[in-house]
Amino acid sequence: MTLVALFALLLGALQIVALPQSRPEQSSLQTQRGARVFSERCAACHGVNLEGLVGPRLAGAGSTLKHKAVGDIFSFISKNMPYGAPGSLTHDEYAAVMAFILKKNGRGSGNHTMSYGYLMTARTSI
Repeated sequence: MTLVALFALLLGALQIVALPQSRPEQSSLQTQRGARVFSERCAACHGVNLEGLVGPRLAGAGSTLKHKAVGDIFSFISKNMPYGAPGSLTHDEYAAVMAFILKKNGRGSGNHTMSYGYLMTARTSI
């Protein structure tokens, strides 16, 4: 088999394999749930629009999350928030809050739900 034929065969095989997405995309239902949980458990410190009050700004100009890995942000949130009751949300609630934060930072919605495990290891940045 020639090198060109082998290359063509490999390219064809790569098109069949579904490669994982490099950017987390949240479903709109997960984002909506995250907005509700954020409003109830996070907005008192971070503001309704994530503008920062007592807690830091989480979206927009001056956000403390810009250029940080999603997994690092999510790990911190799920272990340390909400203030005064760290770790008190369910895994699904933490994932929904992260979906809402991603949406408020201009990340588009996909058609699937991001899992707690996926978010803990996501290496892309906001």
